[in-house]
Amino acid sequence: MVAPPRAPARKQFLEEPLTRDHSLNGGILFGLDGRLVEIQARAVSILKRPDTRASAAGITGMATGAVSEVMGRIAGAFAKLRIPDPEVEILINLAPADLPKHGTWLDLPIAIIMLQAAGILPDLPEHLEGDYILMGELGIHGEVRRVPGALSLAYSAVPGQNLIVPAEN
Repeated sequence: MVAPPRAPARKQFLEEPLTRDHSLNGGILFGLDGRLVEIQARAVSILKRPDTRASAAGITGMATGAVSEVMGRIAGAFAKLRIPDPEVEILINLAPADLPKHGTWLDLPIAIIMLQAAGILPDLPEHLEGDYILMGELGIHGEVRRVPGALSLAYSAVPGQNLIVPAEN
């Protein structure tokens, strides 16, 4: 068994995510139209001890309905996959702020960006961040489920962007 890092090493390891910016693209349906949403995240502080995702992460940017419940689905999926609780406080912003976000389209990109902000997953290189649009509902058992409106979201993409969608879509 590997010994946990000593306090100075742990602090240095956790301070590194505080310096990074994270951005991913997702999309939602607004009526029948697909709208692109930029998901931004950053680690804003080091926690005294690991905390639950619901307590350690906050979402801004008019998250309503199912988007406001995403932390519960992420917590269930990450527990099933044995992903450790975050040791940093994470702020997630959904832009544009004046567009109401509802539905489960943003579950997958929010889960991925949380792992990036916590230092668990590496970031995409900055020059590639805009090349992908992610969408998918996350089940509490860790599965990625289909979402309605994938064609509308594909239509809102610009040439050269790649869509990452659930297999059922």
